Amino acid sequence: FSNEMAELSVGDQATFTVLSHPDHEGERVERDLIVTLGNRYQYHLGQCDGDAVCIEDMEVLLADLGIEPGDAFLGVSGLRSGSSSVDYYSNIMSGEFSLEQTILATSLTPLAMIGVPIQFDGQTMLLEERGMLEAGDGAIASVLGTDGMLMLFDFLFWLVWINFLLGFANLIPMVPFDGGHIVRDGTHSVLARLNRNMHPMRVESLADRISSMSSILVLIIVAVPIILPRLMG
Repeated sequence: FSNEMAELSVGDQATFTVLSHPDHEGERVERDLIVTLGNRYQYHLGQCDGDAVCIEDMEVLLADLGIEPGDAFLGVSGLRSGSSSVDYYSNIMSGEFSLEQTILATSLTPLAMIGVPIQFDGQTMLLEERGMLEAGDGAIASVLGTDGMLMLFDFLFWLVWINFLLGFANLIPMVPFDGGHIVRDGTHSVLARLNRNMHPMRVESLADRISSMSSILVLIIVAVPIILPRLMG
């Protein structure tokens, strides 16, 4: 899209083929729209509403961005590539980043994946993007085909997503989760060091009591946001 826009100028007319959202039967309507392109440079200057200081700063910014008078402009935002959802994960292993950047991105990707099904209504990617994907020419892609590759992608996505959430939930400081046992053992260790003369049975009893209190506190914190809206409703 950016490459095509770079070849156009202000006042040029461009024909865009667009698809409507699916109707109740899942069908889309294809339309051709003829658009007259505006002036990108003047558009950004117009956002200053005549403020001289803003215009001066904006001109410097536009020069840094390489935006010049006469550049074509189409008033749309949030454009995404038809394969952006898949590219997000494949870029990690593309070799474009250093080893440190690759390790960091790989470590943070599971955190970003948590919100993907929520953002896309339970899907691993936008359905519009999914419909535009095609399998590549590789050995595995040629055997599995587009549907098979999408099934493999979904399987790997949910495998990572579920395992990460289970591991994260297991750290909740509440018995019987591992987080609860860590709190109890940590409390036992701290009490034993601070009170070396205390009887071991007494230390263990206090550690169990503190662990139980933390478990109850966590349970209340989790339950209140669930129960309170229903009581007030």
